[in-house]
Amino acid sequence: MKIENDIGQLQAKIREFGKGIEVEANELTKENAKELLTNIIDRNPVDTGRSRAAWVESLEKLGGAPPPGWQGATAEKAAIEEGRKLSKLEIKEKSVSFSSAVEYIQTLEYGTTQRAAFQMVRNSIRWMAARIRRRRKNQQKK
Repeated sequence: MKIENDIGQLQAKIREFGKGIEVEANELTKENAKELLTNIIDRNPVDTGRSRAAWVESLEKLGGAPPPGWQGATAEKAAIEEGRKLSKLEIKEKSVSFSSAVEYIQTLEYGTTQRAAFQMVRNSIRWMAARIRRRRKNQQKK
């Protein structure tokens, strides 16, 4: 009887511990998404502020703050409002996804035959992956 009781208590503690890890993992996912969005915003070229506004909207919905001056010097209020409406953010239990439906975002990312690609999303993903690898490596040293 005592052994069963101890096992039951141990199982309850393991479940409780597992829930705590899951909550931490979900929070870490959101924090990584905020860092990634901030980096995308920094790399995104700005004229009217429309394309950056889509990324900023997702960042703010995640609880993040955009970098100072993200609107740029020639921002247009109507363009920023439109860009914010073209933001898509989906937060699930174990993932965060975001995108921009600004019509020219692919041209900015991939370029054209006459304009170089900015690669703000791809370069930010590479940056974030390297950052996560460094964090893991530093944690393993401890």
